[in-house]
Amino acid sequence: MNPIRHIDLFSGIGGFSIAVEAVWPNSEHIFCEIDPYCQALLKKRFERSVIFDDIRKFTADTYWNRLQESRPELKTDGDRQFFKVVTDSANTRTKRMCEGENPTSKIDLLTGGFPCQPFSTAGKRKGTTDDRYLWPEMLRVIQEFEPTWVVAENVRGLLTIESGMVFEQVLTDLEGKGYEVQPLIIPACAINAPHRRDRVWIIAKHTKGKFGDLCGYRSREEAEDSRLGKSNQYEDRKNTSDTQSWESRESSKSQGWENFSGRNWETNWLEVATRFCGVDDGLSARVDGLELSKSRHRIERLKGLGNAIVPQVAIELFKAIMMS
Repeated sequence: MNPIRHIDLFSGIGGFSIAVEAVWPNSEHIFCEIDPYCQALLKKRFERSVIFDDIRKFTADTYWNRLQESRPELKTDGDRQFFKVVTDSANTRTKRMCEGENPTSKIDLLTGGFPCQPFSTAGKRKGTTDDRYLWPEMLRVIQEFEPTWVVAENVRGLLTIESGMVFEQVLTDLEGKGYEVQPLIIPACAINAPHRRDRVWIIAKHTKGKFGDLCGYRSREEAEDSRLGKSNQYEDRKNTSDTQSWESRESSKSQGWENFSGRNWETNWLEVATRFCGVDDGLSARVDGLELSKSRHRIERLKGLGNAIVPQVAIELFKAIMMS
C-alpha cells in the first residue's frame, strides 16, 4: 500500500498512528501532543516523525517552518507552494492547501481524540466551559490543512452533554468546512476485546477531495437527515437496552463470561498489551538475576492506556477508507 501523510492530533501514545501503519505502512506522521511522557514514547516509536506540543500553537506556518528545517531543498520562497492565502467574505485571512502542487501540500488523513474529560461521566462534565474543551482548535487545524479524511473519537458522553448540542455542533462545524459526516458508535468488544468501551467515532470526507465523494454528492440537508437518522437508531437501541432489568443484565453478563474463551480474543491482543505495558505483562521484575524496572512510568503508562483509542477499531475504519 502507498504510504499517506497523516496529522495525529492529541496523539497520546500513538494509537491512531499504529492503526495507520497497519493499513498504510511507512506513512508520514505529524504529531501534536503536549504530554512529555507521550512525546518521548512517540519519538521512540516513530523516529522519523515530527512532534508539536500545544495544539493552540500548531499552525500551517509552524509546520512549514519545521519542514524547512528538515528539508533544506525547500528553503527558498519559490519552493513554498505549500499554501495560498485567500480572503473570505469576512475579510479574514485563512490558509488553505494548494491542491496538486507541492507534494507537501497533501494531507490525506487527520485524526484526533479531542480531550474527553469535558464530556466523560467520570468527570464533572463541564462541557464547553471546561478549559480542556479543544474542539475549536481541532476544527481550526482542519480548516488550515483541509485533509481529505478526518476521523475523530470521543466518549459516548459527547452525545448527551448540553442536551446533545455539543455533538450536533461538532457535526455542523465539519459540514460547514465542506465535509460529509457520518457518526458511529463502536465499542471495543466489536473487535472481540474483552471489555465494552463504547466510543463515538466521527468519519468525515471532504466533498472536494481528490478521490471524489464517498457515496456521491449529497446536499448538506440530505447528509444531515441521514446522519441524524443513524444517530436516532443508536439512541433507540440504547433506550431499549436500558429498559432491561438489572437482574436480566447481570444474568446475561455472568452467562457471557462463563462461556468466555480465550479463542474469542483477537490473536494479537496479548502482543499489543505487552508492547504497550512493558513489564506489566506478568513477568517477574527479576529474571535470571536481571533487575528490571518495577514501576518506572507506571502511572504515565496507565494514564496513556486509559486515554488511548483501541487501534484495532481504527484499523477497520481505515480499511474501509482505503477501499472507498
